Amino acid sequence: MSVGGRDFFAAQRRLRWQSAALMAGLFLLLWVIVNWLSGIHTTKTCTTENVCETTYDRSIAGLVVTAMVVAAYLVVGSLLTSHHLVAGHGARPADESDAAVFRNVVGEIAIASGVPVPRAFIVDDPSLNAYAISDGRRHGAVIITSGLLAALDRRELSGVVAHELAHIRNRDSRVMVVTVYAVAPIIIAAIIAGVINTWLITQCRSPRPKTIRGLAALFVILAATLAAVFRFIAVPAALLLRAALSRHREELADASAVQYTRDPGGLRAALEKIAAADNTPDLPLLARALCIKEPHGPPSTPGIVEQWMQRHPSTVLGRWVTTHPPIEERIAWLRSLEGALGAGS
Repeated sequence: MSVGGRDFFAAQRRLRWQSAALMAGLFLLLWVIVNWLSGIHTTKTCTTENVCETTYDRSIAGLVVTAMVVAAYLVVGSLLTSHHLVAGHGARPADESDAAVFRNVVGEIAIASGVPVPRAFIVDDPSLNAYAISDGRRHGAVIITSGLLAALDRRELSGVVAHELAHIRNRDSRVMVVTVYAVAPIIIAAIIAGVINTWLITQCRSPRPKTIRGLAALFVILAATLAAVFRFIAVPAALLLRAALSRHREELADASAVQYTRDPGGLRAALEKIAAADNTPDLPLLARALCIKEPHGPPSTPGIVEQWMQRHPSTVLGRWVTTHPPIEERIAWLRSLEGALGAGS
């Protein structure tokens, strides 16, 4: 686990810098692909012998324009999507008397974290999990499963709520939406390149004049190269950056939760119960990335990123494409921090 050490303030500073670097990497990857595929920087020059040559002219103005287009796409897309996330998903407001402790804890941790009190919701599900969604810091919601609410005592519940409030304070819903918007067009481009390549291969095999088949064969080579670049370089790079960023945000939420509660033992005990339980709730895609523990199994309605990963499982990348760090490592770090704080008190 990258947080390392026993200083949760230092861990937060390090994780924020690493997260910023990973987001910059996703932006840079998408920007490079847009410039590579666009033809706005091509220049055609011809000699007196009517010999023409097309060269790529990467002007500063053109690069700035594409950077602005990519940035606007990511920002506007994340703002529009995040605005529709706060209402929850199949959740009921925590208004009943049996949820009074949950509401009180949310209010207490909101004061400690310095964010407006978010709405509290409960998902009727026996699994042990929780997540938070927001469109920034002002409007957010903390959602917890009924199974987790029943399994935790107040101290453990405070640790979980602090973790989720950290997601709101750190604007992680918006961060994860940005990653989806960055990865999705790369995957779409890879799919389109693959479809075009398959179609061109069929044209080569069909009974046509030699000239047409030769031209189709040339395009097959170009399309196959493009598809290979996307499938084996661009898409894996995007998925690795997305997963690494998600893991860093989870670690940052753990470190922030310790800051809000000054009690790593509460979150540690809650994670131990969650690790021992079966976590297979049917939650929306973004919620799965923000859950305190990544749910088992694929979502019932996978998005384009999840569909790609299901069709192209990676045994080589292994844990590097998971959205959460191993929960055992998180527990071990919290335990070490618990001992350090206990020794210092």
